[in-house]
Amino acid sequence: EQIREKQRQAQAKKKAKKSEEKSGPRPFLAEDRTEPQRTHLAMEDYFGACRAGLFQQDGFMASEEMVEHLLRMDFNQVVGRFRDGSPVRLSSFNYFLFEGTDKQIWDPIFLARLAYEGFFTITTGGRSRERIPLPELQPYYGVLDWKNFNQAKPVKKALKRVKSEGCPGCKYYLYCNRNLELTYQGLNQYHKDQNGENWMTWKYLEAFKAASDNPKINFKLHSIELYDGPLPEAGASSAVPNLVAGEIGYSIGKIYTSLSGFNIRGDDGVGWIQLSCLGKWLEYKKY
Repeated sequence: EQIREKQRQAQAKKKAKKSEEKSGPRPFLAEDRTEPQRTHLAMEDYFGACRAGLFQQDGFMASEEMVEHLLRMDFNQVVGRFRDGSPVRLSSFNYFLFEGTDKQIWDPIFLARLAYEGFFTITTGGRSRERIPLPELQPYYGVLDWKNFNQAKPVKKALKRVKSEGCPGCKYYLYCNRNLELTYQGLNQYHKDQNGENWMTWKYLEAFKAASDNPKINFKLHSIELYDGPLPEAGASSAVPNLVAGEIGYSIGKIYTSLSGFNIRGDDGVGWIQLSCLGKWLEYKKY
């Protein structure tokens, strides 16, 4: 009888699936929020969501007040037309270039406020001119779900590899905020080798570090470092292990955001190990 019941359930699922395919997808319901709605995103979908790209306007000064003014605006308002005649709305833009002096655009409080409001700030410029901050309101945001994280095969594989090395005596050790400069050196070299340049300049990092060092700002910079051995205690003469992977990110309250990372390609899989160990650490710390 149990086997027949399972067969009936399987047949009912097939019928329901066929019915859904004929009628189209059902509307999004509140109870569906228990699982992420999308786990993969094509580059075309991401950039196609904000066709207008860069928003730039005279008088758009770098300040907390201007950020507040922008976020109070109606993002559905029509501000122009595309060549095909379709409306350009404020929501059609994802990059917002603020004006101001060098001191204003690199103000740590201003940059921290952008991060607090959900902007992901990179830089623009490149080889021909000095890079400047370029805040982005991303059309899609990736949120790490702990249930899915712990069920992911690459994560399981990476953590199994670490455990198989044996503890104590694990080969890899994850640290936070031990050597920001060394982490940046590895990250900077990695991206210059891979892409010819690195959007995260030292000036960018200095501004974010200044925000992190200010006790009045809800913003903390993090240097996540994976070594191939334990770091020696202060004053010890033992050999210093190699930094094989890492990333730089920040936290606002209990929300951590990764900015950029790197790994030593000669060590197979260390990137996944660093990301997986960081995930477990963040979960343990209840982020």
